[in-house]
Order: sequence, then C-alpha cells, then structure tokens
Amino acid sequence: MKHLKYFLLLCTLLITTTVASTRNPKESIDENNLSRFSARISRVNVEASLVRLKVDFKNMKFLNKGDKLEIFFSDSNQPTESKNTFHCKATLVGKTNEYLLIKMIDLKTCIDKTHFSVGIYTLVECNRLKQKLIIAQEVIDILLKKKLALTSRLTREEKDISQYINKIESINKKYDLLRTKLESEWQEELSAIENDRLISIKNSNDLKNQLIEVEHKIEEYSMDDQNFSSDRWSLDSINYKK
Repeated sequence: MKHLKYFLLLCTLLITTTVASTRNPKESIDENNLSRFSARISRVNVEASLVRLKVDFKNMKFLNKGDKLEIFFSDSNQPTESKNTFHCKATLVGKTNEYLLIKMIDLKTCIDKTHFSVGIYTLVECNRLKQKLIIAQEVIDILLKKKLALTSRLTREEKDISQYINKIESINKKYDLLRTKLESEWQEELSAIENDRLISIKNSNDLKNQLIEVEHKIEEYSMDDQNFSSDRWSLDSINYKK
C-alpha cells in the first residue's frame, strides 16, 4: 500500500507539467497558504459522521484518500490560537472533481461547539497537501530546466532542418565542381594516351617502311662467295661449274 501511494503521488506530480508551461520558474510560492483552502458544506450525514464539501481549486488533485484534515470555524475564518477559533478533525475518504467526502472524528461535538451547518463556508487545512505542493514545486523547477534544455536543442535541430536544402545545394555545387575538374583531367589523360598511341603507330609504320627498305637493299646487294657453281653432269668438275 505504501508503494502504491508513492506511485500515485508521483503520477500526480507529473501532471503538474501543464502548470510548469505557464509559471515563471523564478516565481516563489506562498508556503503559508499551501495547506489551506476554502470549502462549502453541502451535505451532512450525522449517523455516519460523513460530510460532503464543495470545493473549487486546482490543487485539490493533490488530495488523496486518507489525508488528515482540520476544519476551522471562527468569525475571521482563519486558523488562529484564539479562543474564538475551533477546529474539527476529519479524514478524507473520497473525492470527485468538485466534492470531497470526509469522515469526521467527532461530528456531534463539532456541531455543538460551532455554527456547523449545510451551506456555510469554512476553512480547511491539510498539512499533507502542503508537503505535496512543495514537492510539486521542486519537480516543476526541475522540469522547467529540462524543458528549457529541450527547447534549446529543438531550436538547433529545427534550424538544421531549415538549412538542409542549403547544405544539399552547397554539397552538390562542391561535387559538381570536383566532377567537372575530374572529367577535364580524365579527358586530358585520354587525349595524352591517344596522342601517345598515334605517335607509336607513326613510329611503328616508319620502322616498318625502313625495315622493308633495308630488306630490299639486302636483297639488292646480296652475293655469293664464289662465281662458279658445280654441275653434276660436268665431266671436269673443276673447269665446268654452272
């Protein structure tokens, strides 16, 4: 049960982020009034010692079943130590969006000693409510700092998004220039290779022509080592050679 109450309290505190968006983080809270709120008695069940209170304040969401309450009755309607002030103790047993159902500790005595009746307004005090609101304020301060940090990051991200097109254009321009330069160098190297090929072809043809000319001259100037040739039908092989 203790863990359940803590969980419910934490969930309730997280709801206060809606308040954080409209409150100045430097704005201080009046702790003297955190535990107090006004209520109107709308129904009384004397036999069951139950009283229904009509309330209308935003912080009632922090009130939970089991919270201890004190109801004050005086001419000034303020909880003081004077003899004119009398308070009745009660426990919260249920609530809706507009009503609190409380269990009075001693309803009959409270009715006898005060002007307790349906329709009157009274002051209610809950120390537990004050503790919850102080914690809520601390949570709000933390959440506001986190909100500020997230807002700053979001602004940077949205700025980066807005500059996305410009960045793309800048990158495209950069690589278009690089591509143009590379294509130019590519064509220059291809041209150089083609020129080398043509020169090699020309040199090859020149060498072929020179080789043909040399072979022709070799053929033209070719000779034997003697002017006689032997004839196998000759009777005198020494004198007759063909």
